[in-house]
Amino acid sequence: EALIQLRNEGLVEGAPNRPAIVRSYSAAELLDIYRLRAQLEGFAARVAAERGGPELVRKLDASNDRFHALTEHEDDAADLIAENISFHALIAEAAAIRQLDAMINQVMAIPARYRAFGAYQADTRTIVEEHHRAITEAIRIGDGDAAQAAMAEHVLWTGEVAVTAQEAFERDAAASA
Repeated sequence: EALIQLRNEGLVEGAPNRPAIVRSYSAAELLDIYRLRAQLEGFAARVAAERGGPELVRKLDASNDRFHALTEHEDDAADLIAENISFHALIAEAAAIRQLDAMINQVMAIPARYRAFGAYQADTRTIVEEHHRAITEAIRIGDGDAAQAAMAEHVLWTGEVAVTAQEAFERDAAASA
């Protein structure tokens, strides 16, 4: 059952009753995935801005504050990644479109495995925080256009980080072959 789930998420490949292998993604495939994710999460941010309210904004502000505290005191990216996922989940939940949430989760399965660790390095953490605060501000004022644009920009930037890392990995793999 676990292998079936991983196949459905696009993380392993292979025919039934055959050995499964971990699916790798090229830089170009990752870019396409992040573009799709930007559209889905951008729409979620738009709807959250339109439907959200003070409670959502309070939760987003708290998430931003936790992320900021982690950037100042945390060397391990795992806690930053967890807080980032929490921020994005708050927005998807606030959109309150079950099918959209399912689509985001399906598309997120692949980037979650690649994790774009570069976005959580000491010199880029502030960019993530700035993006999150801009998204939060757009939601605070109920500006769906700005929320959608800010979320799309954020996801595409993260995608660029992941693609750059994947391209470097592919170059290194080709050089060592």
